[in-house]
Amino acid sequence: MKKLDAEQIEKFGRDLFDLIVADNLRDLYSQLKPDDYVSWKILTDNDDLGDIPWEFLQEPRTLSPRRTRCVVRVLQTVGLAPPEPLPRSGITRALLVSAEPVGLRNVGWQTIESRLRREYSSRLPLALDIMEGADSVSLLQALASKPYDLVHFSCHGDATGKDGRLVLVNSKTKQPDYVKARDIASALAGRGIRLVVLSACETSSQGSQTTSFSNIAETLIRLGIPAVIANQASIAVPSMAVFVGALYRELAQSGNIDKAMAEARLALSIELKGSPEWGVPTLHRLYGGAQLYI
Repeated sequence: MKKLDAEQIEKFGRDLFDLIVADNLRDLYSQLKPDDYVSWKILTDNDDLGDIPWEFLQEPRTLSPRRTRCVVRVLQTVGLAPPEPLPRSGITRALLVSAEPVGLRNVGWQTIESRLRREYSSRLPLALDIMEGADSVSLLQALASKPYDLVHFSCHGDATGKDGRLVLVNSKTKQPDYVKARDIASALAGRGIRLVVLSACETSSQGSQTTSFSNIAETLIRLGIPAVIANQASIAVPSMAVFVGALYRELAQSGNIDKAMAEARLALSIELKGSPEWGVPTLHRLYGGAQLYI
């Protein structure tokens, strides 16, 4: 994603809106009230269209982000349907996976843990397991040991190779271990996981060559994960903590991942005081899968 300043981002967002909302659709859209909730669903298998930062979509004569507007990327899938929402009375089984290999900056996973516990535990029953210094073997063992509803990765991402990759830790050398998107997806698939949050840079960016596995977030959706939150560029560690806190707060309250994403982008925008970084996080999910809890 090309680096733009706040003014350029706003112009881009308004131009994008004018391009896709025209004629009769524009008339219909103008009848909406500011507090009417709208979820923009971007569904395309065109790589060029997929690379557009749709999250910066900007309505005329108003501000973005807003808590009543959300951009969602819906992947075209065949034979995949979202599972039934989880009951609010049940325990949410969560796994926080952290990886801080030697030579790379810390990812601040302790702050993520604190936000997750605080926002969930006051509203929904939570059982949280922590995996610190994860490598590919220990990750697979943890996933096989018990079922999880939510898996949150606090680590680094990498889109410089042919395929998208997450950066875990080599158990022997403590150096970076670059694990391909397809391997991460294979480890997570078929386990009943409802949501994967990738607190890692470039996890919804295409790799150096466009392939079926070059985007980590989309690879996870293709293999049956109902909803994935990722990042289409680099994002600062403190910013991610603010984003995650608002995300889990709204998710625990409404149970709706689209609404939770809107709240999280808004909180990020306020924290960043005008920086366009609020549009870096992306939401990918199956069609009809917005409601995670009932």
